[in-house]
Amino acid sequence: MEPQKRRWLRVSEFAAALGVHPRTVRRMISRRQVPFVKRPGVGVRVDWEAYAAELERYKVPARELGRGQV
Repeated sequence: MEPQKRRWLRVSEFAAALGVHPRTVRRMISRRQVPFVKRPGVGVRVDWEAYAAELERYKVPARELGRGQV
């Protein structure tokens, strides 16, 4: 994933950043799996920074390779 310059992304922009179909993002929104806002006249916007922070919370560190391991 590439860091975004803006915090609030359209569904299509968020989907492109994740490499998924916009329909997948809309399903994630309906299941409340991503932070979003819905404003009249603006539409749905997804909070990229909050989602990235959530991903960091669940990041698993890589193992260090010891001697003789590949």
